[in-house]
Amino acid sequence: MSIYDQMTAAFTSKPYDPTVFKNLHHSEFMFVRELDLISRDEFCKSIDELVSNGWEDWKKIELVHENHYAMETRWRDEDEVVTRVNLKKDGLLWRSMVSRIPYQERH
Repeated sequence: MSIYDQMTAAFTSKPYDPTVFKNLHHSEFMFVRELDLISRDEFCKSIDELVSNGWEDWKKIELVHENHYAMETRWRDEDEVVTRVNLKKDGLLWRSMVSRIPYQERH
């Protein structure tokens, strides 16, 4: 099963189990945000808080491409198009970064 499918399954499980989501991320996982590096624990904590507050934007996320080395997803967040690229290591998400562009400039 692909990481994308496993992530979707984690979000759709009732109740949501944060450990399942965290286990999709390598112990060395880092999320690159502007000039910050966010650890796996910090990243997973923020997602867990969103989900516990009723966040369902994960339903908008579309898989662009996934292979053994990387996964690219995309979604619309209000007036922006968000593209997320994840690199994999040992079959898990290892590095992640996001690009946001205004919806009008998407082409």
